[in-house]
Amino acid sequence: GWEKATSSSLIRNGNSGELALEILSRRRHAVEVAENAQQAREYRLGTTPDLVLLDIWMPDTDGVTAALAAAVLQQLPFADRADYEDASRGLVAPFNGEVRNPQGRVIWKSSTYDFQKAEKSPDSVNPSLWRMAQLNNTPACFACRTACTRCAASIWPT
Repeated sequence: GWEKATSSSLIRNGNSGELALEILSRRRHAVEVAENAQQAREYRLGTTPDLVLLDIWMPDTDGVTAALAAAVLQQLPFADRADYEDASRGLVAPFNGEVRNPQGRVIWKSSTYDFQKAEKSPDSVNPSLWRMAQLNNTPACFACRTACTRCAASIWPT
């Protein structure tokens, strides 16, 4: 557990990585920070840490992920944009804003996902998964049939 760790390899990811670094440092653990997957691999070759925290969002830097992503681009029909047209069919009004809980705290922001608007997926991401994320990221109200409108994941009678 946390109490027995004496050294750690940590790949940082914004606030969560910083928080883990702060918690472990306060408990007087020796913490090594790797800025990317290659640095983490190199660190692990030279030592055996008691605890390793990995960031699943950190791009792999050895080129394997990029090669696999490039292969997917060759295998699937990414030029076919029919799915994007289907995803926006019946669009009444897009939602660009925030959702707040009853206490007024922001619990969801559409701008958090603006990075997914990039035409090409990053080399570290499977292009098929990137495309699916784009298709699923359509916060809006849609006319489903003449008698109902779908807003977010709910159906409201009109």
